[in-house]
Amino acid sequence: MYRSDWLDDMRWGAVALGVATALTAQVAITLLVLNPLAITLIWTAVVLVELCIAVGAFVSGWRARRAALLNGLMAGLISAVVSLLATVVQAPAQVDLLNVLFLFVTFGLMGALGGVLAGYIRTRRLAQAHR
Repeated sequence: MYRSDWLDDMRWGAVALGVATALTAQVAITLLVLNPLAITLIWTAVVLVELCIAVGAFVSGWRARRAALLNGLMAGLISAVVSLLATVVQAPAQVDLLNVLFLFVTFGLMGALGGVLAGYIRTRRLAQAHR
């Protein structure tokens, strides 16, 4: 008898696409908005980056077709790992326990939010198609 677990619901291609979308959006926002307007370590920059994570998680959840929450959450957490690695390389003095905790909690929440939104919209569209 085969038992299914959460790894069976993971769609790594969808997660990779979601992470790539989030990182591309972060780079674009940095180059087009944050740098030209000299917006650095303020809450506006944090909110914009978090929205990029939510968009990437949405893409991941949408492409996964099943377990949108799980795939979106994974995209958010992998994005947090990438962001942490970039911070370690660029500004290692900013890495402390509180910042790492904030990073993973907020990216995880945005990942879950993006995944839930993708799943909700997909479910609604399927329900309307069956009417």
